[in-house]
Amino acid sequence: MTIYADDTATNTTILNLVADINQALHAPAVKSGVIAGSFAPGSDVTFSIKINDGSPVAVTALATDMAGNTSLSDLIADVNKALTTSGLAGLVTAKPSGTGSFLGQARIKFEGSADSVNKLELIVPGSNALALTSAVATNFSGRLQADSTGNKLILSAVDSSISAFQISAAAGLPELGLDVLGNGPLVADSVDFAIYISNPGAEAQPYKVTLDKKMTIQDVIDAITDATGGDHSTNTPGKVTAAVNAGAPV
Repeated sequence: MTIYADDTATNTTILNLVADINQALHAPAVKSGVIAGSFAPGSDVTFSIKINDGSPVAVTALATDMAGNTSLSDLIADVNKALTTSGLAGLVTAKPSGTGSFLGQARIKFEGSADSVNKLELIVPGSNALALTSAVATNFSGRLQADSTGNKLILSAVDSSISAFQISAAAGLPELGLDVLGNGPLVADSVDFAIYISNPGAEAQPYKVTLDKKMTIQDVIDAITDATGGDHSTNTPGKVTAAVNAGAPV
């Protein structure tokens, strides 16, 4: 999955970023580079698209269709015409993108249908006037979801069949709070919250608490006891003691 810088360029809060990530998770999309030369290339532009690991489908945007273009919207209409001619209408749609609609800012986004395209692959044989390059995107809709707490980004599995996942990148991503990826993949866990204490002693910090299958307040209290070095089954206290209205029945 790729989060494009031009999609996040106007973000001012983590909620904006979460929305961008969820959009990227929801619909597979790949983008061209920035179009610098012309919205009316003088020659045909041919590329291929693969859907769900099927056979490549050749697509040609004809120079005769693009000849009168004066804007990005004109070019997008021609690319969508080419996609329709190749039988990809309803599966892949070209959309305007980039930091603006002028040359030197504009890009083309190819977005797969969230309902029917799980994997979208753009195959480009070489350089071209539309700045297309080969790229792959995957649909994670219904499987992964982005959220936030405070200024922390959270990625969670929402499909009960997913028992584990990890995220990785070619380098650390400090902009997303994921600079740790520079040291290797980050493996997801089922921790619901972490407890830090000011006198950790010999115990590892933080204490990580998991609430899977915890259905009552007492279950939560017991989970905190167990996660902080205690054992609720033997009434052995942990480093942290939780209570409801200290002394009141639960």
